This record gives sequence, C-alpha cells and structure tokens, in this order.
Amino acid sequence: MCGRGWIDGHPVGGMIASATQCSMCSAAEPCAAATRPAHDLGTLFYFLAVGGFVAMFLYLPKPLVGVYQLDMADAGYPGAGFAFLAVLARPVGGWLADRIGAERVLLVSFAGTSALAAILTGFYAQMVPLTIASLSLAVCLGLGTGVVFKMVGNEFPQQVGAVTGVVGAARGLADSFHRS
Repeated sequence: MCGRGWIDGHPVGGMIASATQCSMCSAAEPCAAATRPAHDLGTLFYFLAVGGFVAMFLYLPKPLVGVYQLDMADAGYPGAGFAFLAVLARPVGGWLADRIGAERVLLVSFAGTSALAAILTGFYAQMVPLTIASLSLAVCLGLGTGVVFKMVGNEFPQQVGAVTGVVGAARGLADSFHRS
C-alpha cells in the first residue's frame, strides 16, 4: 500500500502521506516506503522526536501557571525559549548524524529525553531544575528532530524534497490541531 510513510503516526500526516506518496508511485515501481520495514521505525522516531517537542512546548506553560502563578503571557516566554533552542538544535542533529551516524545521535537524544523527563517528574516544583531540564530537553528533542529529517533523505533518496515537504506540512497541521 502506497500510503505507508514517515508520518503515518498522526492521522492528518497519514492522509497527507497517502495522497502524496501514492501520486509518486507507479504500478511498475512500488513506493519505497511500502517495500521497506524501516518506515515503521521512521514513524516511531518522528512520533517521539517531533511529538515530544510539540507536547513539551504545549505543556511547559502549565506548571508555570499552576505552580508558580505566572500569568499566561509570562509563562509563554519560557515556551518560546524552549522552541528557540529546539529549532537551533535541529540542524546540529542533522550535522551530527552526517558525522557520527543517525543511530548514535538518536540514542543520545532519546536517552537524554528519558533522563530529563524523569528529572522533570521529580523536580517540576523547583524553578532552577525545571528551567535547566526543560531547556536541555529542548536541545535533546531538537537533535532528534534533525536526525529524523536527515533519515528521510536516506530512506527516500529520489524523493527527498517531496517527503520532507509532506513531513513539514503534516507537522504544521498537527501543531495547529494541538493548539485548538
């Protein structure tokens, strides 16, 4: 089936991927995504890295408002800092994946994310650990996101532009649905 791809983990992403990938398939040459088992791991990695970023970005203001009684405007600044660091770390993740391998960078990214999530669970009520862990988590998730986009090029070398465009579009749609 042509609709299998990197962003099937999200319903909107799956619909976009199906439409785009099926338009790139032919009867004589099936989609690479349909014939490679790696697409399932790609979907998982995308879900963990990008989904973790979106979830944390949306969650971060909640303890700042609930625990520290900040108003929403003031709680938004740390969220913006989180997003800024994650965006800066994304190209570094891709660059590191080129140098030392995607698997190693993902391992560091996901291990760091797990450790920092455990720290946040225990210390979210203390401002300094919350700040350090949240900003470090932004870097870990940004590195992972960069690796996922680099892996798209490895899995779909003839369709990099189309697939990364679809991934980016799905992320934009997913973000808008999460915010509403």
